Amino acid sequence: MRTRALSLHQQGWSWTKIATELGCHRTTVMRLVHKWQQTGCIADLPHRRRPRALTPHHPQHQQVHNGEDQPLP
Repeated sequence: MRTRALSLHQQGWSWTKIATELGCHRTTVMRLVHKWQQTGCIADLPHRRRPRALTPHHPQHQQVHNGEDQPLP
């Protein structure tokens, strides 16, 4: 999606038209293009946020997403 959005932007498409074509919000397209203009990269960049408590490879995460173990209310 990111590569396609940049390609359409370079062809002169508007933010709204690109967002409609790709099925995302206009600001998503705007942020992606601005990120590319500033960094030259469209991949996720490293961040300094706190790591996730449960990663997709964590057994508890898989149980919850597989519906094997429902969390208590």
